[in-house]
Amino acid sequence: MLKLYRFNSFFFVLSTLLLAGCWPFDSLKDSEKPKLIVINVLDKADFDDCHIKDSININFDEFEAKIPSLHKKNHYVVYCADYMCMSSGFCAKLLQDAKFEHVWAYEGGMA
Repeated sequence: MLKLYRFNSFFFVLSTLLLAGCWPFDSLKDSEKPKLIVINVLDKADFDDCHIKDSININFDEFEAKIPSLHKKNHYVVYCADYMCMSSGFCAKLLQDAKFEHVWAYEGGMA
């Protein structure tokens, strides 16, 4: 009986928070909510040839200079050609060193 009470209590509290507008992102404007940004670090010709839908292109050579223009609250996935290409891991490390918290390197890349 105690387990059922705890289970029901959990869902009561969760539903109350959701319905009351207490979800952490409910009070944020759309422009303030974190976004998932997928970044292709290959050159423009390779990006134009093939890329992940809705990803953006920041050339590897220009990546470090573009870091100040990126929002630290967003979530970033960085990718390049394939697991042999180290550009995505290097750029992800640059973001982490710049105190970005939500950064992943997609090592599989376009392959």
